[in-house]
Amino acid sequence: MSVDKNYRKQFLALLSGNTISQIIPFVLIPFITHFYTKEEIGISANWFSIVGLIGIITTGRLEVAIPLPKKDIEAKVIFSSGLFITLCITLLSLLVLPFSGQIADFYHSPELKEHIWLTPIGVLSFGLLGLTTNWALRNRRYKRVTIGKVAQSLINNVGAVLLGFLAFGTSGLLIAWALSQFINAFMLVDKKDFRDKLWSTKLNLKAIKRVLVKYKEFPLINSLHAFTDIFATQFLLFYFITIYYSQEELALFFLMTKYVKAPIVLVSGSVSQLYFVEASKAVANRESGLAIAMKTLKTSLLFAIPFTIILLIFGPKIFELYLGADWRDAGVYAQYMAPMFFIFFFVSPLSSTPLMFNKQKVSFIFSLIGYIFTLSSIVGGFLLGWEFKNTLALYSLFFSLYYLSLILWYLKLLRKAELGKK
Repeated sequence: MSVDKNYRKQFLALLSGNTISQIIPFVLIPFITHFYTKEEIGISANWFSIVGLIGIITTGRLEVAIPLPKKDIEAKVIFSSGLFITLCITLLSLLVLPFSGQIADFYHSPELKEHIWLTPIGVLSFGLLGLTTNWALRNRRYKRVTIGKVAQSLINNVGAVLLGFLAFGTSGLLIAWALSQFINAFMLVDKKDFRDKLWSTKLNLKAIKRVLVKYKEFPLINSLHAFTDIFATQFLLFYFITIYYSQEELALFFLMTKYVKAPIVLVSGSVSQLYFVEASKAVANRESGLAIAMKTLKTSLLFAIPFTIILLIFGPKIFELYLGADWRDAGVYAQYMAPMFFIFFFVSPLSSTPLMFNKQKVSFIFSLIGYIFTLSSIVGGFLLGWEFKNTLALYSLFFSLYYLSLILWYLKLLRKAELGKK
């Protein structure tokens, strides 16, 4: 089979799963906004940011390295090492429990205190899903990844609706999410993995040390980079919106970004997984990854243009008709952030490029500069007394410029590598 046909077949396999998994929340979101208040959704947003902040470093980011080695035995040791680190971080996350009151005070949200106990459970699910997903991708189990995503989406959203109907409040959103993560992680593991004892193959301190030394950039740099991403784009951002504006504004923003990004992730998620596996193998075999990158960008463009046009013209109307007049402003916010969402279509699939060239340090510096500017726009808008939508417009502009600089850098890395092999 040719490279083009193989690429299209694998892309469509992943896209089909992502499509179904994203249709489910769109169908059920009117029920979620009916059973949960803006305040409850805002509280869940802040809890997700806390879990995401810890969860993103749960494996030491070793899960990202799983597709890279040529030999399966080394990949198994990476998986086992990541699992060991996941268990350690999960135990350490128990330390947040005695400080649940202080965390709630930090957010000016007394209700958040009641849900901090779920944090270690969410952290563990984060690590397990990251490890099993990348192991499945390494072994090109695209069908299993597809089925797992659909099951996760179904359990998460149907579970949230049922628990909302039973008046679980914010806990319903959190429990449904964590449960769906665990079930997907279990589904991604093959019977062969159980027979081969994937999680314990040659696992000892010496093996873990060898992996950590060889892939030190992942726990030292990539882990810090990922942590910074969540810290800037969720934890601090959500905190600033809650404190400077209100928890209701956070609910509008959170729900808007979640459901506007869903179609983008639908495409870029499939493309990025395929790009990372195929391009990293091409680079490892001293072949060109630039052709795969350009194919990825062209594929993204086909979806980005119509999506952005619809968002700009019909954004507020879509949210009002589908969720009710109380959620119309979410569509207005989507219009103001449309330029950022458009460019996100392209930067997201290529974001793994620095990993292929051990450029995590440079990537981390890029992100620090970008996040300082983008977060300063939120603070600046508040200090200037702007309405929240105007502050979002400035935030969108700064983020768009940051994303553009990243895309140009990714292509430069690939082009330089291709020229070096000629």
